[in-house]
Amino acid sequence: MSGNVIVESFFPAKRAFRLISSPVNSSNSIYNNWQEGGSNSSGWGTHITGNGANGTDLTVSGNASLFTYNNSSATWNAITSTNNSSSNLIAAGTPYRILVRGDRTIDLTKNTSMASNTTLRTTGTLNTGNLTVNMSSGTAANADVLIGNPFQAPLNMASLLADNAVNSNFKNDIMYIWDPNINTRGAYVAVTLPSGSNASNSAANKYLMPGQAAFFKTKNSGSASLVLSNNYIENTNRISTFREELNFSELKVQLFSIDSTDAYIVDGAMLHFSELYNSEFDENDASKAENLDENLSIVNASNRYSIVKRNYTLDTDTMQLNIVRYRGTKYQLLFKPVGMKYLKLYLWDKVLKVKTRLSETDYTNYDFEVGNATMNDENRFSLIVENDGSFSSIGDINNENIKIYPVPTKDGVIYLESSNNIDFNSNIFLFDVLGRNLPVVIEKNANGLTLNVGNVPDGVYFVQIKGVKYRIIVFKS
Repeated sequence: MSGNVIVESFFPAKRAFRLISSPVNSSNSIYNNWQEGGSNSSGWGTHITGNGANGTDLTVSGNASLFTYNNSSATWNAITSTNNSSSNLIAAGTPYRILVRGDRTIDLTKNTSMASNTTLRTTGTLNTGNLTVNMSSGTAANADVLIGNPFQAPLNMASLLADNAVNSNFKNDIMYIWDPNINTRGAYVAVTLPSGSNASNSAANKYLMPGQAAFFKTKNSGSASLVLSNNYIENTNRISTFREELNFSELKVQLFSIDSTDAYIVDGAMLHFSELYNSEFDENDASKAENLDENLSIVNASNRYSIVKRNYTLDTDTMQLNIVRYRGTKYQLLFKPVGMKYLKLYLWDKVLKVKTRLSETDYTNYDFEVGNATMNDENRFSLIVENDGSFSSIGDINNENIKIYPVPTKDGVIYLESSNNIDFNSNIFLFDVLGRNLPVVIEKNANGLTLNVGNVPDGVYFVQIKGVKYRIIVFKS
């Protein structure tokens, strides 16, 4: 498609921030696009506020309502000029944070003005090419990077990040969506990938929608680069290259405000269990993005997390919940289990000294009140997780005849040793979970045998030795 198009983005009536992006490159300023050239027509445009100069709309406070994000310094920068025809142009994929009060008929002299539906229009040439996001060599590990969708189509971020996990230096299992519908002023939603699941009842999933921006995480310190390729837009019939997990379980923990008759969710966190995870707090867990109002997280030392990943084989684990910034007095914790077939779950309320068994199959709710220093203790609640014994430990295998290590393997090499010199060289097979016999390279070493399984994808496999199958895990990423 060539020539100018007009892209419209509809925003339902709610005074809240949004993280937005444009799919077009405009030759007109922000003022002539999103502010409708200064006209005040019902249902169109919005106020972009400041001190009233350089195209901004004047408010009593003079506070800005439009920001860009500096990925290098991790700071928000206010837009103080919107009408410059050369420096205030809208570029495809440039992410913004914008406070949408409603259309341009809103009374800016009152903070209590009723919000209204509005549509932001952007005129320009539709972007169809790839966009590369580059971070410098000085970028820290686990840094927040704000990325906008440069296309007028959904981007499958699960596939895009998974396919570029080795070279991009971006984490491929998490993104943070700002959902204006959560709580009264919006909240960050941590989306776990590749499933696209979240703990906040949000519509957010693995897709970065047209006109939307979101935060992503770098993996290690150093440079990072991610190509937003049009190969990953929706409806391209691509075959996903990431592997679905063999077994997984989730526990969604949701915090509701129930002061009024209309209960509403204010935040959420999630425990995710899989055979491929360890049971330590590390870079694989998703850190907490700070909300304006109530914040629910899982804490370890001084670190807060929205998503914590654990292995099934833990014996007993206690995870501290953290709730801060209460604005009401009556709340409910709602626990939603998915596939919790190997674990027993309990909630501990240290203020009331109550231990509640959580269902592994149905929702469990726990109502509580706050209002004083004791009841408001941010570390009042903790989760106790126990293995029910039906899931065998995963780790180095030792029995009276054979030793297999390391399990899991991260370099694709498994060592076999026999304590009684069993000659098992001609009786070794590698199977996947579907029972298919896979090729494996077997070599002798000083202590036994070496199995090179680096040619298979990450996952759970079985090494069969003299008719006995031993479960192993290959986990290279």
